[in-house]
Amino acid sequence: MEPQGPVQGPPPTPPQQPPEEQDEYAAASQSTADYIHNLEPVKAQKKKRKIKGIIFIALVVLVAIGAAMYFLVLRRQSTPSQGSGQPSAPQQQPVESVDEELSEHLVSQDIQMSIDHPKTWQKDDATQGQLTLQSPAAQITTSDGSKKSGKVLITIVTAGSTVPKFANPTGKAVVDSQKIAYAQPSQSQRKETYLSFAGFDGSTGVDAVYITGDAGYKKGQDIPKTDVAKSEPIIGVSFVKCDGGQECKEGIAIDPEAWGSDKILSVAQAILKSLVVQ
Repeated sequence: MEPQGPVQGPPPTPPQQPPEEQDEYAAASQSTADYIHNLEPVKAQKKKRKIKGIIFIALVVLVAIGAAMYFLVLRRQSTPSQGSGQPSAPQQQPVESVDEELSEHLVSQDIQMSIDHPKTWQKDDATQGQLTLQSPAAQITTSDGSKKSGKVLITIVTAGSTVPKFANPTGKAVVDSQKIAYAQPSQSQRKETYLSFAGFDGSTGVDAVYITGDAGYKKGQDIPKTDVAKSEPIIGVSFVKCDGGQECKEGIAIDPEAWGSDKILSVAQAILKSLVVQ
């Protein structure tokens, strides 16, 4: 028999080592990291609140600026600027209201004629053989180009009477005579007539307009009173100025171009065209 070796028992248990002590710096770093990690949600919430607050304040500021600009513009539109040193823009003038409808029909047995006029025109037939139509106050362009408040007077008298507003033996034709056609002439009445525009005492404006029948005049020619007096009836148109509430009496000369442009003068021309001589 071979000799047996020594009997081997279980391996010896290694001696237990003491637990490794953690590095103090690493532990502190981990603690700080954990603390920072726990703070992240809090910071995020604070950041969101801060952004919302900034947006809210910006909106409030924008609304306040918009409201201030709106009221500033509104105030400038409603009140005239003062002390700016710049002339303010001219305000649009209201449209002049002139009654153009010839709604009234007037018959004069004394003068043996009839004529149409707006109801806003006043008539005066108290004097035997004379009829006057007076317009309401309106803007009239005078000889110097300015607009003045005034009235138009149409005076009609029987043949042989004094020619209205014709103080001198002659007047000057300020512009060439114009021919107008009567709207509904009678059988004894001419179909057309001349309108002549007279200036007196060297006036460059029209002091009066007369119906001169078949007699027409070129600018600068004399208009004899005797020619006007031949008309049957005698018809003259004159103009007076109105000064703030006072009675309109003072005569004015009109711009020659105003006869075809001023509304109230266009109405006067329409009245003349409506004349019917019996």
